[in-house]
Order: sequence, then structure tokens, then C-alpha cells
Amino acid sequence: MNQYRIDLAASLRLRELLDQYGRMCRLEDLTPQRRGQQFNAFIAEVFGYWGVQRVQANVQSVGEIDVAFTIDTTRFLLEAKWEQEPTSFDPIAKLSRRITQRFAGTRGVFLSMSGYTDAALRDMLRGQQPDLLLLDRTHFEAILSGLFSPQDLFTELLDHASYRGDVCAAMRDLIVPAGAAALPELALGEPTGYPVPVVTETSPGIHAEVVLHGIQPTDKIIDGIAVDLDGHLLLTTPSGVISVDHATAALDWAVPILDCRRGALALPDDSILVLQGTSVLRWRQGEVDIVAGGFTGGTTLLRGPDDEAWVFDYKGADRLQFGSAVSLTRLGARLGEEERHPIDFQAGIWSAVWLSGRRFYLAGDGHFGVVDLDVGTTVAIDDRLVSPHPDQRGAARIDDHTVLTASRHGTVYRIDVETGQNTCVAKLDMLALGCDMTAAEPDLAYVLEHRGGPRAFQPIVVRLSGCASVQS
Repeated sequence: MNQYRIDLAASLRLRELLDQYGRMCRLEDLTPQRRGQQFNAFIAEVFGYWGVQRVQANVQSVGEIDVAFTIDTTRFLLEAKWEQEPTSFDPIAKLSRRITQRFAGTRGVFLSMSGYTDAALRDMLRGQQPDLLLLDRTHFEAILSGLFSPQDLFTELLDHASYRGDVCAAMRDLIVPAGAAALPELALGEPTGYPVPVVTETSPGIHAEVVLHGIQPTDKIIDGIAVDLDGHLLLTTPSGVISVDHATAALDWAVPILDCRRGALALPDDSILVLQGTSVLRWRQGEVDIVAGGFTGGTTLLRGPDDEAWVFDYKGADRLQFGSAVSLTRLGARLGEEERHPIDFQAGIWSAVWLSGRRFYLAGDGHFGVVDLDVGTTVAIDDRLVSPHPDQRGAARIDDHTVLTASRHGTVYRIDVETGQNTCVAKLDMLALGCDMTAAEPDLAYVLEHRGGPRAFQPIVVRLSGCASVQS
């Protein structure tokens, strides 16, 4: 998968396009006919955002063209339909005839937001060499969310059409590798051969132990940790998210999508949300769809009230840009249903934890605060409290006023977010790569970090219990 470096201004513009798309989906102040008329201009606007060349909407020529554009040296003519029923073969054939009226090498693109009839897909496989691609809602949303640029998406689609004869490649085939990657080698317990144990200190009542470690050092790190509804660990690796039964160390692929980052989020409907690039993807029963997009890179999935999915996001490349650089977003069922809340917290914020209602703990370098979205989106300077450690990188909820936090340097604190009182519950001897943390229940938490050295990283998972009973 491609990773795009999007600055804050570009992210804010992408969010505006996503908001506009959501209004179009909901038919706010629009009839279906009026939406169809506006859709061509919207497609051109989205393509223009990505720097696609020579984009024009509603081109009057030999047969009106909805959108014309150029990628590299290839000219594309796009016909778009946003209707309730799947598209039949007749409008596709009409576009194909228009392509024959242009110079050789011009490509046709048909975008149907409602998909295609079975007959249309069958008819596309008959007759002469195809000269157009079939796209559906998932392809357009991949561009709109930031998962693919149009340039990269059309390269992938043309490759599928040229090499496999597939002019309607499913989004799953573009995201999920054809063959399963090798599972990482993990073992129960603490690694041997180190002069200093991983757990070096715990406070009274806290039990800390290494429950899982990597056997073979690698040049890649495990980027996130979560717990699914069965209590299995979810570890985000470069090749996908793996499920680990930490009682037996049995491994399996939970989400076989490359280049996911940070912790996944398992939901009650048996789906798993993952972060990929600037987008949030949902994996369920072997299918993938796009839930949200427009994020900047410093992103974390959160479980919110009533098991809602939320996203904390900050622009890590320039932490001096406050305000819109930090946001909390409640996710909807599909792209365009996001509810975004820009947070005004005059500090570099690294992580967030849901507490209760619409209250969230926000932590950064040296300070933390609580924002209640039912009251406002600002954390005043006078309301900030001093953090017990800088460089916080992991956090987990214990109850509605208590969190666990872990620093880059392996120190874990229990913090009362109302008073600022804190207790150091454990010290771990690990690398300062940027750990992650998750809670399985109020009294149980897991910390992910690594040992080793450059290009020889060894993942370590530490389980902490007794955290709910420690007095700050």
C-alpha cells in the first residue's frame, strides 16, 4: 500500500470534501436528480485535490462526457451514475461507443455508486478487447478517504485489467495480498539472554509479567496492541493484524491488510477496525470497506460510549499548529458520517482515552487535561495538569476518572485525571521506540514495547494486573 504525506492544510481540505460527500449521501437540500447533476463537478473537485491533470466536468463534445482527466499520458473519459438501482449494460455500451470516437489509447471509466447488474458484468466479458474500467462506490471512496490517490488507483486497476482481464477489480483484491504472509515467531514468557529483566520494579499490589516475546529479531516493529472480545491479543504488524491466544501462543491472521498502524479496534458486530494510511478500514468476514478518512498520521482508534468507535488524531509533523491539528472524531457506519471535533489544547497532544459520556482524557508532553464534548472543545491552560512523565505514548482506561499511561522509557503510571494524583505502578527495561498500551478489563492491562537494537528488534508484551486497586 502507498503511504501519502499529507500536511495539515491538505487534511483539512480533504475533510471538507468528506463532509460535502456526507451531505450528498444524505440528500441534504438535494433531490436525487440534483445530486446526480452535482456529482460530476464533485468528482472533478476530488481529482483536482490530488493533482490529477486536465480535469474537466461536463465536457460538451461528440456526446457529453461527465468527467475528463489525464493521468501520466493516458486520457480518461468518465461516466458517473448515482442512482438507487445497479447499472445495466446499456449505459456502459454507450460509453464504449463514445471511446471509439476518440483517438486510440483513450480509456473509458464507468463509475456506478450502486454497482452493476449481474448481466452487465457478464456482458463486459464478451466480445472484443475491453476499452474501459468499471468502478463502484468503494473505488471512489478509496480516493476520497485518502487510501489511494487517483494516480495509484488507476495504475492498480489498469494492471488488473491488463494482466488478469478483470475490468471490475474488487477493492478487496487491491488491498489484500493474494497470498498470506508468514506469521511472526512469538513465544510465551520472558526472553532469555538479557542481563537485566524486563520488569525491574512494581508498586505494592501490582503484578507484572512478560507474557509474550519475539523469538527472531527483525528490522520491523509491532506498532500496536489491542484486545478482541474473546480476550485474544491483536498485534499490528507490517503484514497485517494477528490474533494471539496468549495462553497458548497460537497465532492467526485477524486482518490480512498490509501496512496497518497502531492498535486495531474489535467491535461487537465481529468486525475489526484498522488504520491504513489516512483511512479507517473495517474488516468483517473476509470483506473490507472504508469507514472514515482524512486523518493526518498521529492517529488512534478508541472505544467510546455504547461501544461506539472514535478516532483521536493529531498532526505529528508540526506540533506547534494547534487547534485543528488535534481532533476527536466519532465514526459512523460508512464514509461521510464522521462527526469531527477540533480540539483546542495548547500543547503537543499524543494520546487520548475515553472516560465516560463524551469525556476524554488528552495527554501530551508534560501536561494532560480532560475535554467534555457536551460542554466544549477547549482545554484551558488553567485546567491542564502536570503529567508525571514526558514522552507519553500509551494510555488505557481503568474507570471514568483513572487511566494508566506508559512512557517511551518504560515507566507506567496510574493517574487520577480529576486531581492529578499519580502512582508509578511499574518500571520496564525496554527500548524507547514508542510503546502502545491496551486494557482488557478494569484490572488488567498490556504494554507493548521492544528490546534489541537497530534492525534487530524483539517485541515484548507485559501484562499488568492489580491496577484498579492501587491507591493514587
